[in-house]
Amino acid sequence: METDLSQAALANPLLAACAEGTRSGLLAAAIVREFRPGETLIEDGQPARVALFPLAGTLQMSKSTVRGRQQIFCDSTVSTCGGLCLLAFGPRALADVRGLTAGVVLIVPADRFVRLVRQDPVLCQGAWQCATACMAHLSDLVAQLSFKTVSERIADTLVHMTRADGDAVRLTQSELAALVGTTREVVARCVGELQAAGVIRVGRGRVIVLNRERLAALA
Repeated sequence: METDLSQAALANPLLAACAEGTRSGLLAAAIVREFRPGETLIEDGQPARVALFPLAGTLQMSKSTVRGRQQIFCDSTVSTCGGLCLLAFGPRALADVRGLTAGVVLIVPADRFVRLVRQDPVLCQGAWQCATACMAHLSDLVAQLSFKTVSERIADTLVHMTRADGDAVRLTQSELAALVGTTREVVARCVGELQAAGVIRVGRGRVIVLNRERLAALA
């Protein structure tokens, strides 16, 4: 089991780049958590003080209101933010952490993580890069929500999730609403307008992009 975990850790680029002693220290201190799609690992505002190292699968970070409206921040994998997430590193988590696809994550207590950061410059640099990448992403998200209309945000999201005409984006309207920061009802109206204009076609749980160039112009 220990050998298997050590091998699995090498899939994470930051863990793979660290000194062997650092990696062993992180593995020894960590809780190894398997998760399923939809499973909540950490709740927004919950005392946490942990660093998250995804090893497989995808975690989704989001906030929700008491009325059920959701805003997705990001999806965390072994490749995002260099293989490290610090949204639960402070005294209280800054987002809900849920499984999007089944996977495995190392949950490292903050005090142990800090001690190893002080010893290993590679881990230290990785933590800084993770923090700056997260800040840049959240800054861009704030700009999107503040300065773009819902239709523009929907168009921008669909453009970034496709490469050519005919590509299908597998999202429900509720999931799309969570990505662009609005309600399902508003998304349904905007999507209907885009479909009427011949830019997209809506199917069950998916959106097919018919005219990506025009969609990009709308974004």
